[in-house]
Amino acid sequence: QQLTESNRPSFIPELMGYSYYSVVREIAKEMDKDIFPFIHIKTKSLYLLNEFLDKVVKDDKERPFEQKSLYYDVIIVVEQRLQEYLLTNMPSIALLSAEFNMSASTLQRHFKIVYGKNIYQYYLEQKLAIGKELIASRRKTISEVAYMLGYNKINSFSKVFKKHFGILPKDINSIKKYG
Repeated sequence: QQLTESNRPSFIPELMGYSYYSVVREIAKEMDKDIFPFIHIKTKSLYLLNEFLDKVVKDDKERPFEQKSLYYDVIIVVEQRLQEYLLTNMPSIALLSAEFNMSASTLQRHFKIVYGKNIYQYYLEQKLAIGKELIASRRKTISEVAYMLGYNKINSFSKVFKKHFGILPKDINSIKKYG
């Protein structure tokens, strides 16, 4: 509401997740082509803007500004740190809390206030989003994605994937194709 009532410039900090990053990469590839496909770049840019605004509105409804964490800025940096570990194992809560100079319970409590879920849930969702993107783009096989994300058994990956997305990894491209 403050944004629409003010004529002053505003800054909304929003981290670029993997799904945003892949669209930005697609835009960059389009710009490198000899034939400048302006309509594709414009469409993808509008898609990014739409996703960003949807997330801002959703976050605003879920977490009014007055209720945000006192540690908001620190928690944003913690989230950035988690992004660095998405293709490896998640760092322990003890390691993160020591790195950011707060107790484990304070870190977990304030992370949940800012992101609406605990650190592990958030980490798992981000990790699975990368997996889904890689499978949907057909850049990697399901087994490659499973191992890349730290699963020793494809079955374990498929089970977690289905629990999160409601669909098996092998069915991603058929749903995308027909649905």
